[in-house]
Amino acid sequence: MGYFLGSIPTAYILGRLRGIDVRKHGSGNVGTMNTARILGWKEAVIVFIMDTGKGVVAVVLARYVGIDTGIAVVSAVAGHIFPLWLKGRGGKGLATALGCILAGGVFWPLPVFGLGWGIVYWRLKHSDLANLTGALAVLGITLVFFSFYQFWWLVFMSGLLVLSHVRSILNPVFAEDKRKR
Repeated sequence: MGYFLGSIPTAYILGRLRGIDVRKHGSGNVGTMNTARILGWKEAVIVFIMDTGKGVVAVVLARYVGIDTGIAVVSAVAGHIFPLWLKGRGGKGLATALGCILAGGVFWPLPVFGLGWGIVYWRLKHSDLANLTGALAVLGITLVFFSFYQFWWLVFMSGLLVLSHVRSILNPVFAEDKRKR
């Protein structure tokens, strides 16, 4: 259920409704930032809200049916990053992760992420590096100060976010390859 919700490619769908395949423009990513570059900020806000909403709905539904919400969190973020519909080439998962955290009621990762993100973005003006730093900060704080068993889902979610950002930072050709398809 969480994977299915997370895998709904809102940026791709919105782009196709406007006659554009966002995967073939800009970074080739199906997330908020590439949507802003290609379609504009109005559409990017819609994508952000929808992608955040996917995380919220996944956690709320899991709680409603009595499933561990951690499973919904990891599944929804994995679905956004590796959607079946787009052959496993989705977004980076930040908005969906935000929705999961908001719905889960565990708010301490937000300032940790924000501090890591803010320092790097302020110094380097590189959003992917800032996102990676924020995700690594949450992962590090979780592993050092909390029980793995208490926040296993946060470890896996942060790991997925790190993976999705390392992929684009270390391999800028990856975006070039996407646009050629």
